[in-house]
Amino acid sequence: MEQSELRLRNIAVGRLPAVGVEGLAQYQSDVVQAAFPLPGGQILFSPPKATVDAGIRIEQSLFDATLDAQSALERSQLAEQQARVRTALFGLRQQVNDAFFSAAALQARAGALAATVADLQARLDEVNARVTQGTALPAEAAAVEATLLQRRQDEDELRTNREAALARLAILIGQPLRDGDVLPLPNVAETVARVQQASATARSRPEY
Repeated sequence: MEQSELRLRNIAVGRLPAVGVEGLAQYQSDVVQAAFPLPGGQILFSPPKATVDAGIRIEQSLFDATLDAQSALERSQLAEQQARVRTALFGLRQQVNDAFFSAAALQARAGALAATVADLQARLDEVNARVTQGTALPAEAAAVEATLLQRRQDEDELRTNREAALARLAILIGQPLRDGDVLPLPNVAETVARVQQASATARSRPEY
């Protein structure tokens, strides 16, 4: 955009008068003198051997039909470039949203899964204690332990997927993100309330 503005300024300069300075210096080893000197040896005509000429030239274009066309072309090209940037930003924004909410969803699942693992670990400790006391079968403890192992594998897989989502998001936004970073979800309560109010108003209309 800055380059386009610079080109537009350069085009506008074409409407201004052009001022130029001209100079010429020359030296002649020999010059023409009068054939008949005056009495007393004075020369009637003897031009200088060194001459210097200087001048200022001002040019003003009265009409140039190409300037308006060049400006219009430059503005149209700028509008096209801006449209391309908006299109690229729209796609980039969608990618950022996808990566962000994917990482946020995995973050929420990680919290729920951690609670499940903690509950299974407590149940396993309880069942092992009952097995020791002879009030439960070892198979019951083995079943709980197998479920616990599966949930821990789910934790590892989820952690890997979240790290990948965070890495993708970090590349898109150009900021480093760590696995321990918590992604705050936007508060949409006000927006939802406004939409619900508008929906309720629409339903109250007779034509609805």
